[in-house]
Amino acid sequence: MIKKILLPVFALALGLVSCERDDDKYISTCPIIHDMTFKSVVTETDRIVAGEKFVATVEQAQKGHLLYKAEYKWSDGLDEGVHKPAFTSVVYDNYSNNPSDTIVFNTPGIYQIQLIAEYEISGNPDSSVGGSTEIPGGRVKYELLSQFRYRITVTKNVRVEESYISTCPVIQDMTFKSVVTETDRIVAGEKFVATVEQAQKGHLLYKADYAWSDGRGEGTHTPVPATVVYDEQPVNPTDTIIFNTPGVHQVKLVAKYHISGNYDASVVRTEEISGGRVQYELPSWMYYRVTVTKNVRVEAAP
Repeated sequence: MIKKILLPVFALALGLVSCERDDDKYISTCPIIHDMTFKSVVTETDRIVAGEKFVATVEQAQKGHLLYKAEYKWSDGLDEGVHKPAFTSVVYDNYSNNPSDTIVFNTPGIYQIQLIAEYEISGNPDSSVGGSTEIPGGRVKYELLSQFRYRITVTKNVRVEESYISTCPVIQDMTFKSVVTETDRIVAGEKFVATVEQAQKGHLLYKADYAWSDGRGEGTHTPVPATVVYDEQPVNPTDTIIFNTPGVHQVKLVAKYHISGNYDASVVRTEEISGGRVQYELPSWMYYRVTVTKNVRVEAAP
């Protein structure tokens, strides 16, 4: 008799667990925010300067699910910024990209950037959504406005600096790539391209002169570019080189950047790069000089 009673009860329990699991599939989950970041359009760094565009991006640590329409409203505390959001309204489940806003402040100072994001729930609401969390230098507030809508408010301060200091480019590396094989295997008698890669671009620099050479003067050099207006063309300088003799050759770039704002005396230093060295100098208040040297191994032709 006991067995006859327990079996239906056990089957009912299994059914309840199964229903709960099925219901979980239809819960609309709210995005979880990781941070709000700021990146200059000009220098591609987090140094934000008055009068220049930068991009504020709200990065999601975890994307939402079963969300229909999402609306994004950007603002700043003093209403002094010019805002151009990448998108203001999307179908979230079809387009769950991180929201971003291109902003310009013409006056230096500290500004509070705010994003209010609202998400229409297309499944069952998650009643656990709510509360505030800290992000680096800011805060995120989560709200369940109703059974149909979540709201997330992200606020963070950005420091906008004076725009009159000419910043020197920061060098990441000098790379070598064969024109023939498109690899880093360099062969005597064959062209290869040396590229000085910038980790951080400069700012308020007028003319830039690039002079390439090698230690023994044995190479044939075709630099591109040789001279540019840097603020208009802040490209990585390159040199197409041929060495006819196998061995280890030192390749050098001396870059001279003419300052159009105030100079930065802190640029003077020497840094190591992979297999090479970068020396930063301020010979006068009129220009920076950056010298990049690195050895390249040239193999004998097969």
